[in-house]
Amino acid sequence: MYKKVENNPSFLRDMHTNAIINVDNSGLEAYKRQRDYALSQNNNINEMSKRINNMNFEVQNIKHNSTSIISEDINSIRQEMQEIRDMLAEILTKK
Repeated sequence: MYKKVENNPSFLRDMHTNAIINVDNSGLEAYKRQRDYALSQNNNINEMSKRINNMNFEVQNIKHNSTSIISEDINSIRQEMQEIRDMLAEILTKK
């Protein structure tokens, strides 16, 4: 046997066990929707965090590779300039 709790229609008292029972199904459904939404948002945040970390890793790789390429190009240009200097010095000494 159940009895309504005064001033709160969402609760009933079980007269046998004296327990209070929540019978607000709309509140339960609202809670479940809110919980599912929060879990979904958390999953979205985790996925975005993974993507950001992956992009950061890729940017670091691009930065490293471009630095290596530029360094190689600079070394090649320095070598060519040295060869040109040597040729000019040789030409000037022959005159």
